[in-house]
Amino acid sequence: MRSDRWLHNLRFGSHRNYRSGFTLIEMMITVAILGIAAAVIMPSLSTEDQMYVDAGVSLMVGDLDFAQTMAISDPSDTSIVKFNVVDSQWWVAPSVTPDTPYTKLYSEETYDTTLGEGRAYLSEGVTFAVSNVTDGCITYNAFGQLDQETNPQITFSLGDASAVITIDSETGFLSVN
Repeated sequence: MRSDRWLHNLRFGSHRNYRSGFTLIEMMITVAILGIAAAVIMPSLSTEDQMYVDAGVSLMVGDLDFAQTMAISDPSDTSIVKFNVVDSQWWVAPSVTPDTPYTKLYSEETYDTTLGEGRAYLSEGVTFAVSNVTDGCITYNAFGQLDQETNPQITFSLGDASAVITIDSETGFLSVN
C-alpha cells in the first residue's frame, strides 16, 4: 500500500511541494502599484471649492512675491499691493502711483487681478478678506520688509473651503495655511 502512494506522488506530484501564499517580490510589486495609484488619485479627492480657493491663493502669492521683488530691485521706490475687497480685486503698483498698476514688459498688460476673470478665471466665486492692513494696501520697502509692525493676513474662502496667507512684517516671508 505504501508503494501505491509513492507511485501516485511520482505520477501526479506531491502535495507537499504545492505553493500557497505570495512571495516577497509579488507583495512589493503590489505595494508599489498601490502607492502609484494613490499618488495619482489623492489630488483629485480635494473638493472643487478648495481647488478654486487654491487657484486664488496661488495668484496672490505670486503677486505678493512680485511686489516684494520690485521693491528690492528699485530701492528708490517702494511697491504696494492694493486691495479692493468689494470687487474681489487687487493690483501691484509703485507707491508713488498706487492706483496705476505695473505694466508687464512685453504684453502691456497690467498687474491687476479680479477673481473669476482673466488669469483668475479658475477662482470664480472665491472671495477674500484682509486683516491687519493699513489703508487697504501692503507696502514693501527696499529691504523686502513691510512698512507696518503687524503681520497682515489675507483669507480666501468659497463654501467650506478656505486658506489664509500670512505675511511676516519683519521679513516679508509668506506662509499659507
